[in-house]
Amino acid sequence: MGKHLINLTCITAYLPIITLLLITSGCDFNSNNKEDNSGYTIASPQYAVLAEKSLDFLTSFDFESWGTLLSDSVEYNFPDGDINTRTVLKGKKTLLAWWKNYKNESGLESMSLENAYYLPINTTVDIKDGLKPGTYVYSYFSNKMVYKGNGLAVRMNFVFHFDQAKMIDNIATYYDRTSIIKAMNGKNYLDLSEKKE
Repeated sequence: MGKHLINLTCITAYLPIITLLLITSGCDFNSNNKEDNSGYTIASPQYAVLAEKSLDFLTSFDFESWGTLLSDSVEYNFPDGDINTRTVLKGKKTLLAWWKNYKNESGLESMSLENAYYLPINTTVDIKDGLKPGTYVYSYFSNKMVYKGNGLAVRMNFVFHFDQAKMIDNIATYYDRTSIIKAMNGKNYLDLSEKKE
């Protein structure tokens, strides 16, 4: 674990990626006042390790161990719609039950991550679109999946938010679902979830 934690001394090489990730989460870079972004700092690498562990448990279908890293009120946001209309699973029990059912019903046989990177960030200011201050880990990786014997790879971004007890209380996912839906013969795997109202 931790082998792809972004080296903080080489962070300038990743500034375009960091900027993109911050913009997609609603950070405002339109101001000329340098103090406007002073509420953002690099967080402890410990959070990156927790995010990596979370994805390790998820991709190995070890849902019970994954649950030990999640708060009871965790929200899992799928990549459909915008911040107000995307599909969201609310609560640890709901999230774990959905993933267990999805594993059994979808034909998903395996997942493995390649070229995974983790960037922990602290924010002390409110972020646009109702995202809360605190510690985030921005991760991006290739997810190699096998559905009913057919392999595919999808580039994904997951953004984890941690509560004060270092439990994950929000996961926002960003990826193109097209190849996954195609692998499931056109079935939309979000049919079992509820849209935000």
